[in-house]
Amino acid sequence: MDDIKDNEIRIVGQEKSFTLASISSKCGFSDAAPEPPRKPRRKWPWALLAVIVVCGIAFSLWKVFCTPDSPMPDAVEADEMREAMFDPEDPDIDAVFDRQPSPASVSEAFTIDSTGIAAPYCDIRRDTVNDIPLRILIPVGARAEFHMGLITDKSEPNAILALQAADIRRDNGEIVGASVLKGMVVGRGLAKKGFVYIDRGNVTIGVSENSPYFEEAVQRSGDFFRQYPLVDNGVLVENNPKNKSIRRALCERAGQILVIETESFESFHDFAQALVDLRVHNAVYLVGSQYACGFLRDSAGTVETWGEARYVRGKRAKNVSYIVWRIGS
Repeated sequence: MDDIKDNEIRIVGQEKSFTLASISSKCGFSDAAPEPPRKPRRKWPWALLAVIVVCGIAFSLWKVFCTPDSPMPDAVEADEMREAMFDPEDPDIDAVFDRQPSPASVSEAFTIDSTGIAAPYCDIRRDTVNDIPLRILIPVGARAEFHMGLITDKSEPNAILALQAADIRRDNGEIVGASVLKGMVVGRGLAKKGFVYIDRGNVTIGVSENSPYFEEAVQRSGDFFRQYPLVDNGVLVENNPKNKSIRRALCERAGQILVIETESFESFHDFAQALVDLRVHNAVYLVGSQYACGFLRDSAGTVETWGEARYVRGKRAKNVSYIVWRIGS
């Protein structure tokens, strides 16, 4: 018994002996530390993801090529999409797309034939562009003039429309920028690039730093004043003032001179953009805000006045100016 080893087992009565290593190997045991069991790899999430991707691609292709009102690829613009999918002469197009009014139809809406009218008047129209409510004032049968000094509907019984024209300086009450009244220079300087030239009732609107119309107004006893430009040959003109206010503009549209004003407080940019969208060719600002005074006479002879007089250093500005349409001018 003394020769039995620590890792040896002997069976009494037999000469056979076994070691722990031999027993472990026969029984499938090992003295090494057992490895932790591994979780089986599940492949179904990847298969599900692949199915989702394939379904998404198939749905996208179906939307592009199989539905009649689906958007075209990004390279095709909205107008090209309409031309590619619909016949312009198809009467059912309006049922699919809201068609914007053409320039011709809008132009006819603002054109007034003054022949045969009983008496000159100011026509009033309303429209909404880009969610901006607009009022359009169209003088009919009268001629425009530049006027300096305070006027009212009572002092001007022959006037059908009067609106404040050029701005006034806050420090001295003088008119801002170059201006000519009946051939006489009443102001100088280039504060604003927009101009209005009036020659025997004919109004010319434009944008220029050195306009030849200034000298022409002097030579022909005409009128001239400057204001902010808003639209130049159909292109929006940006201006520095960023505040919102009631806006007014003297506009040239389809060869017709008219006044457009907002019925809500708007910025210069939004007002100018609305004029561009209304197909205005040229536009120059007139004095805006709720303080600018003016009046009109409509076709029924009813007088409408607006505005609150502003004062400089406690006094009414003596150089306040108006563009006025008078009967028989």
